[in-house]
Amino acid sequence: MGLNRVQLSGKDILEKDFKTTMRGYNQEEVDEFLDTVIQDYDLLKQEIERLQLENERLKKNSSE
Repeated sequence: MGLNRVQLSGKDILEKDFKTTMRGYNQEEVDEFLDTVIQDYDLLKQEIERLQLENERLKKNSSE
């Protein structure tokens, strides 16, 4: 999966609003879970970017 196929950003997740219903989920629990998802999502994105830079560096060094 390339980064150009990623559909959501951490900000998109943070700003997503869900409709509430009488028998819906506990909003606070959902918000806490989404906060964790955002943190993990951002960490994975940073790791992908780091690995892409390392990959480019290694390609450059092997062609010299």
